[in-house]
This record gives sequence, structure tokens and C-alpha cells, in this order.
Amino acid sequence: MQLHPDIAEGMRRIYKGIKLTFGSAPSASFKKEAYAYYNLANAKYALDDFAGAIEAYDKALELGMESAHVYYWRGTSKLKLKDFEGAISDYDATMKLESTWSGTFYYRATAKEMLGIFYEAHRDYEEAIRRDKNYWPGHSGLGDLKVKMGNPAGAIKHFTEAIRLEPDEASLFVSRAWARLASGDKLGALSDCRYVLEKDAAHTGALLLRGNCRAALQDDQGAICDYEEALRIEPDCWTAPFNIACMHARAGKVEVSLQFLRQAIELDRAAAAAAKTDSDFDPIRDEPEFIALLDSVPPTGEDGDGDSGEEAEKGSIDDPQP
Repeated sequence: MQLHPDIAEGMRRIYKGIKLTFGSAPSASFKKEAYAYYNLANAKYALDDFAGAIEAYDKALELGMESAHVYYWRGTSKLKLKDFEGAISDYDATMKLESTWSGTFYYRATAKEMLGIFYEAHRDYEEAIRRDKNYWPGHSGLGDLKVKMGNPAGAIKHFTEAIRLEPDEASLFVSRAWARLASGDKLGALSDCRYVLEKDAAHTGALLLRGNCRAALQDDQGAICDYEEALRIEPDCWTAPFNIACMHARAGKVEVSLQFLRQAIELDRAAAAAAKTDSDFDPIRDEPEFIALLDSVPPTGEDGDGDSGEEAEKGSIDDPQP
């Protein structure tokens, strides 16, 4: 089985969730022209024109607006465009001018995590929390990272603390559910998913994860119902038909399993790569039709088509104040 993109990379909030909330303004001592570019950059950022925002922030800096705000928001723009190295550089510059903002440490940790620099990301998340114990994104980010590093049990306490601080954020319950499931607490994970779905029956990530919980509890039919509902709500999510294919494969139903696996592959060729290693397909792995289907699919990225899921937008969470 596979996870919804909201869960598979942790509840990363850098593509969709960073919103424009500036807090304090830069010093009024800078040139008016520099301020004009800074305000232009903010306007472009608000319109999701992140490349344009970066250009305007560049001009503000060229005109002498050496401000932590400029570096912070230029770094955040770069983060949105997945220029993780550039974002880290700007956050480093921010910290030289203003070292108290928890958000700077959080987003620098996010960039480092995306680059696989887990130890340094872990340190930055902890620093964000140390500077503000009520900074719930720090706890959430640290939980995500611990799951990725293979310590889901250690992640649970951080998600629980984040939930205590921000109980209305559904993504935190889904994240904790995944950590609980990964650590063997199937019923606890199921409880978290149910809590989310009671408030939002169309939460695709919670539906898919509840399906995984039910599958882990050998309730394959219940799992299929959740996956089918997720597919109805989000027809472009390849993990839903993929997981349905998994359930039918476990039951040895070759034809119907391949029907849904083809659907998943049509949505994203990453489904073919996942099927090669997913143990749920073991009962039908030697079937000629299964072998032929996987052999017919070019590797992901070979012809510039297909999406491994990296482009999926993550759960929406307001950008914290710097």
C-alpha cells in the first residue's frame, strides 16, 4: 500500500501553505525606492509570483535595504520554488540580522530536510522550539523528520504536543496517525483518522490512511471502501486505485487488481515502480499479465512524463510569523 502525498513526505507545508503574514515591518530608515521594490515583492509573493518576488527583493537589497525581512521573505520565495540551497543561504543571512525568529529556524530546517541533511534539520527544529515553546510548527516538523528517520515512536510525542497547541489543525492528527501506524499502534492510528473524518468526511489523506489502518487490521473490504471514497473525491490521486489494486491482489483477484493498477499507472508511473516492491502484490507477482504490465511501463522520468509525487501540494497551514 502507498500513502497519500500529504503523508508520504510528512506534512511539509512549503508548497501551498506559506501565506503572507509579515508581522513587524523593516526599519523606516531605508530609501523610498528600496521600500517600493520591497512592497512590490510582497505583492508578487501574495499573487504566487515567486520568481518575480525574488527579483524585486533583489532590487531592494541592491538599493541598500539590508533587512532581515527582505532575506527572510526572499528565502521563503526560494523555498516555494524548491531552491533549497538558496533558501538556506537567505535564512543564514536573516539570522545574522535577527536571531530570535522561530520561523527562520523552522523553514531552514525544512530546506535542509528536503536536501536530506537530517541531522542539521533536527537541530534547527529543536532550536525553533527552544526559542518559542508554543511554536507548534516546530513540534510538527520535528515529528515529521523523526518519522522519516525511522523513529515513529519518537515522533508521536511531538505531534501530540503540536495538537495540544493547535487542536484545530487536522493535518496534525493525520501525521500522528501515520506515526502510530508505523510504530504498531493500529487502533490509535484508526482513532486519529476517525477524529479527522468526523470533522471533514472528504479529507482524502485521512481516508487513505484509515484504509491502511483497516488493511493492517485485516479488514480488506473496509479498506477498499475508504480507498474508493478517496478516489471519488480526488480522482487524480494515484495512491487510491493503487491501494485498491493491492487489496484485490492480496485476495488473488488478478483481473480486477490489474484493472486498478493500470488506472494508477495512467495517473502516475510511480505506481509501476511501487508495485515492483510492494509485498501486497506477491500473490499475483508471477502472473504473466502482471509481469507484462510492469514491463510495458518506462521508468519514471525517462521521457519527461510522469510524477513521482514530489509536486504534490502539502496540507495547508498558515505561515508562522518570523
